[in-house]
Amino acid sequence: PWADLPRRRLDSHVRRALTAEEIKAILEAAEGEYRALITIGYRTGLRMGDACNLRWDNFKKDGSLIVETSKTGAVVALPAAKLLKELKAILGKPKGDLVLPDIAARYARDPAGVSDWVCRYFARAGINTKVKEKGWAKARPDATYHSLRHTFTTRMCEAGVNIKVMQDTLGHADISTTLNIYADVTRELKKEEFAELDSYFQNAQISQPA
Repeated sequence: PWADLPRRRLDSHVRRALTAEEIKAILEAAEGEYRALITIGYRTGLRMGDACNLRWDNFKKDGSLIVETSKTGAVVALPAAKLLKELKAILGKPKGDLVLPDIAARYARDPAGVSDWVCRYFARAGINTKVKEKGWAKARPDATYHSLRHTFTTRMCEAGVNIKVMQDTLGHADISTTLNIYADVTRELKKEEFAELDSYFQNAQISQPA
């Protein structure tokens, strides 16, 4: 089924946080290991390579998930007892040491192919509309796997997570990377908040005196 896939460069620069409704629609559209991969992405913020190669022994007895990231070598630690339960419900009995053995094998051969299939599940959920309109080979997706990482980061910002904790959780070697993303996310959140404020003033019909 992979032979007819068009090849594209991995795009890690699509930064759009997905809504809860979109995540739900994607999970309903995805199947098997891909549903698990997407779950890992939005629940941990792990980069796609680290998520594809996740091992069961990365989940510790204390309920934490410990991963040494492949890009920076940083060690990421976060609570994951609920995630582990969800993955077991999706995948059933483990088939070996790897959480996603089939996807891990495909990622080793062709990372872009795994990314393409994630985007196709997004399209089935009604998110990558450009793919449907222009055809897969020509369209730039509205959202990619990296959007799951950005969604996770956005939710941390919304929850007021400390910037240093965010850096450690995302595995950034340089805190300036975290600060730049934080600035982008908070800028968008501020726009949304002020849009609601403008709506309030409009609904209140407050006007200047004559």
